[in-house]
Amino acid sequence: MSPMRTCVGCRERSPDSELLRCTSDGKSVRFGRNEPGRGAWIHPQQSCLALADRRQAWPRALKVPAPLDTSGLLDDLLVQIGRERAV
Repeated sequence: MSPMRTCVGCRERSPDSELLRCTSDGKSVRFGRNEPGRGAWIHPQQSCLALADRRQAWPRALKVPAPLDTSGLLDDLLVQIGRERAV
């Protein structure tokens, strides 16, 4: 059984296999299950991404100073979804 994680967007709990792990370099948010550092989890859905941005959840979840650049996050999300569907 997969560990349960909470989506930073919708705040629903799901197995980590259904979520994407996000990290920060202190300036921006990026996806990567194997990236080092503190991680936050999000459903691979545009609605969850929009909720996380609207609630300003990224700095709080990743414990970094605000603000974080999330401008390219939607494009990265779509690429990541495509990769996971191809597997």
